[in-house]
Amino acid sequence: MHPICAAIQSVGICKRDVEHDGTKLGQAILPAIVLHGLFDFWLMLLSVIAFIHAPDLPDQTLAPVATYDDKEAGEQDLDPPSLSSLAISFVIVAVGLAYYFWASQQQRQRLNAMMAAQDSSLSLALT
Repeated sequence: MHPICAAIQSVGICKRDVEHDGTKLGQAILPAIVLHGLFDFWLMLLSVIAFIHAPDLPDQTLAPVATYDDKEAGEQDLDPPSLSSLAISFVIVAVGLAYYFWASQQQRQRLNAMMAAQDSSLSLALT
């Protein structure tokens, strides 16, 4: 998630510093902050839900090696909150990537137009 948020921030900062469109720093980094906050919120919320609905564990002071079921260590199934957390995490990452690719494509078009206008004005100045 951190690299995606950094890439989204870079698009905003380039828009502000290279394109000089009047974007403020907060506006440039807001999409990354919202995406990262949403990601963290869902992970924490689902962790709390999983904790609330978890079966009672045995007292670890009395039986330090006991487990709450008969399965071996590597055989435990993923519970619904864990699967939900995983699925929502993938969805948020996919939305972040899609947003980055869309914003990057839009910026590439704007920068190409700026370069074409600059080349055009430079060729007129040389003639």
